[in-house]
Amino acid sequence: MITVTLIIFLLAAILALLPISSPGKISYILSGLLGGLLVLVSGFRIGSHFPDYSSYLILYDDIKTGDVIVEVSFQYIAKFVQLVFDNVLLLFFIYALIGVSLKIIAIKQLTDLWLLSLVVYIGNFFILHEMIQIRVGVASGFLLLCIKPIYDRDWKKFLLFSLLGILFHVSSLIVLPLWFLGNIKKKILISILVLIIPAAYVMYFLKVTVLNFIPIPYVQEKLDLYISLQELGEENFLNGINVFNFVYLARIVIYYFLLYKSELLAKHNKYILILLSVYGFGLFMYPALAVMPVMATRVSELLNVVEIILFPLFYYTLSPRAASKSVVIIWSLGILLINIYKSNLIF
Repeated sequence: MITVTLIIFLLAAILALLPISSPGKISYILSGLLGGLLVLVSGFRIGSHFPDYSSYLILYDDIKTGDVIVEVSFQYIAKFVQLVFDNVLLLFFIYALIGVSLKIIAIKQLTDLWLLSLVVYIGNFFILHEMIQIRVGVASGFLLLCIKPIYDRDWKKFLLFSLLGILFHVSSLIVLPLWFLGNIKKKILISILVLIIPAAYVMYFLKVTVLNFIPIPYVQEKLDLYISLQELGEENFLNGINVFNFVYLARIVIYYFLLYKSELLAKHNKYILILLSVYGFGLFMYPALAVMPVMATRVSELLNVVEIILFPLFYYTLSPRAASKSVVIIWSLGILLINIYKSNLIF
């Protein structure tokens, strides 16, 4: 399956280098074909090779007894599968179909650089979301669909997509505060985006998290207990995640470069400041929640899904255009290979 994923990635990359514009039947046909291939690959993968697969099998079986705590969407989808087919493969296929479809719909909605966005999606998130964290995969698709309503100030659609995301994964609660991005004046917002990463590192070194600012005694007691347990363990919590790893630092550099070019990019994509805000928030959460490594990683990965739309905008910052496309493709290929290696999927 990994070989097939690499082939689909290379096919998308080759197509991205061709002068194919977004409007028109050919774009819908190609995106549909590539999306269909991705659904088949993720829906009918050899699950035993992938992290989290066995956990989903246990959850699926536990649904039959009712002794399980998981999002309501998973419960209903699992019960539906058990009723009509009772084969867990159908469960994975349904999640793959929803997750891939939502992302392709969002891509077509948010950018003209849809083929480059597909390249970034396959390289950065396809394996992580559609093959491993399948509930987050669907939730992240709904997050992308929230970008346009935030810009349009359409609170009904925003609330709908946010709630649907929460039904698929509780971490989507982090999406709700994003609504207020549309109320912040441009100059103030840019100042916040400039300072947000240094602020995260200050919190990291002071051993403070964003949870410290929640004035609820229960939350503070649990946080103090967690920190105490971490510090009594073999590793200090500062070593729980590496906030100086190459990929994270590279993402920070790209973030600031795109922020610097935001005026130019706004001429090509009106959602640029919202995308940068969500991305900056995602980068911020990684060091700012370092005391809780799993939460820091999951929240950051969920918000960072806007890379699918954001990173291809590098296309507008460099000439010749073929060179800018090549930079995006090479970056995505590198991340894809890292994801394959980190997930132990070389077999």
